Amino acid sequence: MAVLERPLIIVLGHTKCGAVDSAVKAVKDGKEYPGHISSLIDEIRPAVKAAQDQAGDLLENAIKQNIVLNIRAGCMTFGIKVMTPTTFGLCQCDCPELQELFPRK
Repeated sequence: MAVLERPLIIVLGHTKCGAVDSAVKAVKDGKEYPGHISSLIDEIRPAVKAAQDQAGDLLENAIKQNIVLNIRAGCMTFGIKVMTPTTFGLCQCDCPELQELFPRK
């Protein structure tokens, strides 16, 4: 945090995410999970469904879509109308939806 000079860093997604992978399996294969993981999957399921029609790797696309949905939900929750990279910190991703949220100047 000191290097980025930010008081708070929130990680909204990462590669090879096990929770998103479980959600992909739940959506594609109907796999069910016990306990708390099922509530996490329910939260991630919309991202998987949105990513299903995208070209490329479903897991990677679902991770990116989950980030997009979480950013949008956070902005709505906190009334943030203008989104810039400094709003959420550094975002390095080739995801078009994220580039739309964080246009390069």
